[in-house]
Amino acid sequence: LSQKQQQQEEEEIDTGRDVFTCWVCNGPGLESSEFYAEMRYCGKPCREMHHPPDHEEPWPFSVREKDGVGRLLVAARDIEKGELIFTEKAMASGPNHTLTEDHCLNCLKPVTDGTRCSKCGWPICCSECEE
Repeated sequence: LSQKQQQQEEEEIDTGRDVFTCWVCNGPGLESSEFYAEMRYCGKPCREMHHPPDHEEPWPFSVREKDGVGRLLVAARDIEKGELIFTEKAMASGPNHTLTEDHCLNCLKPVTDGTRCSKCGWPICCSECEE
């Protein structure tokens, strides 16, 4: 594409509208980001999800809202190929469904001796994992 065509395409992309509530919990957006003014937070815990204390700057996205779609993430700056744009904790975790032997449901180590949880009967590797 020519530079002019690329610029026209970029101008035509509808990235939605600003969200004025907290981007995490949808509570009142009382604070904004010093990096991305359109980002709103209800307080420190939600702000730190977007700008972790051990990062120099926030994750490189902003949250927008678009009719027919709802909330969406939009790049707030150019993102390098392979750059980590956010992390999150898993809602749930467990052994891979393709495993053929038992694995501890707490630490996921292989269970070779047949040890089972006294409460639920699922495989565990030790008494600490049963707790």
